[in-house]
Amino acid sequence: MPPPLLLVWTAVQDTQGRVLLARRCGARVADGLWNLPGGAVEPGEDLRAAAVREVREEVGLELDAAQLSSLGVSSFDSFAGTANAAGEVGSAVRGAAFFFRARAWQGEPRPLDKTDAVQWADPAQLPSGCLPWLPEALRLHLLQGARLTQQRGAGQAVQWTVLF
Repeated sequence: MPPPLLLVWTAVQDTQGRVLLARRCGARVADGLWNLPGGAVEPGEDLRAAAVREVREEVGLELDAAQLSSLGVSSFDSFAGTANAAGEVGSAVRGAAFFFRARAWQGEPRPLDKTDAVQWADPAQLPSGCLPWLPEALRLHLLQGARLTQQRGAGQAVQWTVLF
């Protein structure tokens, strides 16, 4: 199994409480599915800097790293079985996802790198075609304030445990 993966996801949230979603396009994993802007932390990169970079690259917004708030962390063990819109299945991975919230930004959201559309959505009623784990991640970390969660399983069968 490859080394653990570190990911950052940012819930860019407007004054109505909606979150910005980006539909992945040309991505190796979850192509065609809606997700929060985010992705892998580069070696030696600060977590907040990674969140700022991913949002800039994917949806063109400029964030101030100092204004990001932490929504918590989720460890994950095996995303094997996560399919993209074409039904292609990814391989098993282990790691941790760091969730941030941004309530202030500069610019207008637009699809950029590995993204073909953006939309604002109520975090409690996400559109169809989202990554399978996204609704529960937002429910636990954004809406219920969970600080530490654990995900086990794959695809629609991911089981979540709230640790804190």
